[in-house]
Amino acid sequence: MLQWRRGEGRASALAGKGTSARMTTAPDAPPASVPGARRNITVLGFTSSYLNFAVQCWNPVVPILLVREGAPNLGVVVTYALVNLLGAAAQYAGGRLADRYGARLLIAIPTTFAGLMWVVMALSPDWQVMAASYVAINIVFGIQNPSFTTMVADSVPPTERLAAFARYNLIVSPGYVLGPLLGAFVILPHVPPPLFIGATGLSYVAVGLTRLRLFVEPRRDLPRRPPAPGGFRAAVREARAAVLGSPTRRRLLAVTVGVSSLVALTVNGPFLALVGHAQDGLAPQAVDILFAVGAVGMVGVGLFAGGLTRRLGDRAALAAGLVLHGAAVAAYAVRMGLGAGVGVFVLLFAGYQLSVIAFGALRSEWASGPDAGAAIGGTSALAGVAVFLVLSLAGSVEAAFGRGGPLLLAGAVALGTAALALMPDGAGGAEAHRRPWEGRPAAAAVRS
Repeated sequence: MLQWRRGEGRASALAGKGTSARMTTAPDAPPASVPGARRNITVLGFTSSYLNFAVQCWNPVVPILLVREGAPNLGVVVTYALVNLLGAAAQYAGGRLADRYGARLLIAIPTTFAGLMWVVMALSPDWQVMAASYVAINIVFGIQNPSFTTMVADSVPPTERLAAFARYNLIVSPGYVLGPLLGAFVILPHVPPPLFIGATGLSYVAVGLTRLRLFVEPRRDLPRRPPAPGGFRAAVREARAAVLGSPTRRRLLAVTVGVSSLVALTVNGPFLALVGHAQDGLAPQAVDILFAVGAVGMVGVGLFAGGLTRRLGDRAALAAGLVLHGAAVAAYAVRMGLGAGVGVFVLLFAGYQLSVIAFGALRSEWASGPDAGAAIGGTSALAGVAVFLVLSLAGSVEAAFGRGGPLLLAGAVALGTAALALMPDGAGGAEAHRRPWEGRPAAAAVRS
């Protein structure tokens, strides 16, 4: 979802929440889903796949489009730093709103509004307005993002969540393959940028209205009335409790910071496109091809990621995905051209997909509770501050080690985050709060 890839949300990645602790069913039985809510996964999956198809025709080369409009490299890096900082900061508000109004509205309405902002971006007269529109769009995505995982996790019983996440991400993945291919061979060579960006905006508006009509709100326990105002200090206490109130939540914050930083340096940032364009001399169409072929790895992993995650456990699967992703990114930092880059991108996105599914399940477990939206949004907001600092550091690393320096930094972040995910729980960790029907960590019981 922050999205892991820019565009439609990834259920986990930087969004969502679990609901096991807030359901009203007896603690020795798994809560049941709301009647009709199962279809949400299909509706969300296919609409997200379509929007991914539309936006990924050209979105991987946005850094190059900005440069062609006159943006300096520093301007591109600052744009993406603001995208990650402000988009992540908006997630806390999005999480609180989701706890209050539910995932249905918090996905459908921002989808429609984002479409209008894409149209504004299409009409931008210069790179500054184009960059500002792109930042604004991703603030809207930040508000929306905590509800993606909520929608998937809450639409099925807890024992089916891992399968639901695997199914959702499998449905979404083809858009990441077909979109860049269409962009490389049809859109980028023959269609002016304002036209294809504007068409994307109209698609978002149509999908937003469709989602509003077809979604079933999966939560039974939405508040019947607004909470009584408690003032600024009370709000700060609530936010602190949601993010730092237990060892499990503090672990969630640390891992979210690592994962968010890695994604900002790789698939959600400008460096893969800039390295291919400047270091290897790849045209925008060739960069789109790399992203399309790499997304084949996402589809392949999506076919068996659920079973693999169940066998390994959420933490081991997350660590394995991060290590594979980070190693491939570091390898791409070496000058290799289009041919060798194809194999590296397949491995890069295979690791990314495994991480998405495993992190979604693990995150839902660690954030479960009536304040799950605030927990996810709050940790993502603080992670956004860390990402801003990491991207600032990446600029210095690039100056010292060359264009591939930020990707080497990403490899180091991946290894550190994988080690953090594998650290055992202390007292009061996730195991202490597990319910009988949620299983044991080694069995990777289904969580968000």
